[in-house]
Amino acid sequence: MTTLLSRRHVLAGAALLAAPAIARSRRHDFDLIVIGAGLSGLNAAFTAQGQGARVLVLEARSRVGGRMYTLDHLPGRPEAGANTFSDGYGAALSAAAAAGVEMEDITPMLRRSQPAILVVNGERISREDWPLHPANPLPEAFRKFFPAEAGVMAMQSHPIVQKPDAWIDPADLTPDGSVADWLSAQGFSAAAIALAWDTMPAYGNSAATASALHIGFIQGWLNRQREMGSTQYAVAGGNQRLPEGIAAKFAEPVRLNQIVRAVSQTANGVTVTTADGKSTTAKRVIVSAPLPALRQIVFDPPLPPTHAQAVASLGYQAISMVFLQARSPFWLSDGLSPSMWTSGDAGWVLAAPFGEDPAQPVNGFVVHGRGALGRKWARIGADAAMASTIAAIEALRPAAKGQLQALHYQAWADDPFAGGGWAIHAPGQPRRFAKAVAEPHGRLFFAGEHCSHDQRGLEAAASTGFMAALAALG
Repeated sequence: MTTLLSRRHVLAGAALLAAPAIARSRRHDFDLIVIGAGLSGLNAAFTAQGQGARVLVLEARSRVGGRMYTLDHLPGRPEAGANTFSDGYGAALSAAAAAGVEMEDITPMLRRSQPAILVVNGERISREDWPLHPANPLPEAFRKFFPAEAGVMAMQSHPIVQKPDAWIDPADLTPDGSVADWLSAQGFSAAAIALAWDTMPAYGNSAATASALHIGFIQGWLNRQREMGSTQYAVAGGNQRLPEGIAAKFAEPVRLNQIVRAVSQTANGVTVTTADGKSTTAKRVIVSAPLPALRQIVFDPPLPPTHAQAVASLGYQAISMVFLQARSPFWLSDGLSPSMWTSGDAGWVLAAPFGEDPAQPVNGFVVHGRGALGRKWARIGADAAMASTIAAIEALRPAAKGQLQALHYQAWADDPFAGGGWAIHAPGQPRRFAKAVAEPHGRLFFAGEHCSHDQRGLEAAASTGFMAALAALG
């Protein structure tokens, strides 16, 4: 059974670091350089500084936070990145406590959300009508589920869901096929797979390219999170206050707009060179940036072959979002839920509280475009994507005509320092790469959500940063 890194474990580990124990060396500019100021890198740097190390964090962007990104310039400060923290997020919640940020229980707000209405091929279909509807291609056992639910429910029966370690265990005999293979074995036709998974992939970019082992592990991890508690949290004032709060505690300010181009190590230390030609030395380096950013760095000596292959080939979830504000509550006029899951250009429309008026808890939308729709948005560009999304919603809901304003377009796959929302393994990759991406290489150590094989998301980021710091200081 996997040992989950609970909040208690993290706090206990932090207590061990309370007394500074680093023997400082003045042969280098710093004891430790951390590449990347996302949650993993910041938690690594904070942990190391607490041990007495002289730490420098280099960040390619003009802000800290990585894929934690609060849109402070928009009404209501919506989240373009990580949204919520759960009860089981021990490392992430400990980082929040250490940063001194306030956590809010947003569970009541989430529970007030109305279920999304279903629109398939332009036709609105009720949950009561869906099981026997001609547009429903799902196998008999799953016909009662809406498309977004059916594929996920089918993955719940995958054996890896109940065996958390087995998805990366070479000795396990569970076949490493695709999600499409598994769904097909459960009776899903090509049309059912296209609707239930590829229209709006829950994880991965298509059923054919996502490892069923990896997705099964994710489903099992989510199950275990629900068992730990149902409370959902967010940081007061926006989730980006967490990375900002951690960064504010550093003796050496985070250096922003620093794109790392080369990392060279010798027996005595590591030299990090940025795009402006400046070099900085340290005893050790933690690389916490997502893999697409690592592809832009020259490592000398090169990373071990399997590690290098993982960096070059692991895929990332392509998540694109259009943020819209509603000029009036048009959903009260048409009497429908403000949220919609559609198979067309309107995408997955999720109601969001963008404004400050408590009397109108919904006054905006986050529209997800994944799979084919996300690729279309990438082809036509941000302005056209926002315009086509509004037009598609208006076509389905005449009451929305003239009531939507485009605020922001976020495409993580187009971000050169992210490459997508999170790492996703293809068939054949989990048992080759899941551990390799986290293996130290001389004086180099690695962190980030892609480095965890027993956690996901924010918790993976925070916990791998903490553990990488312990390893680097050991």
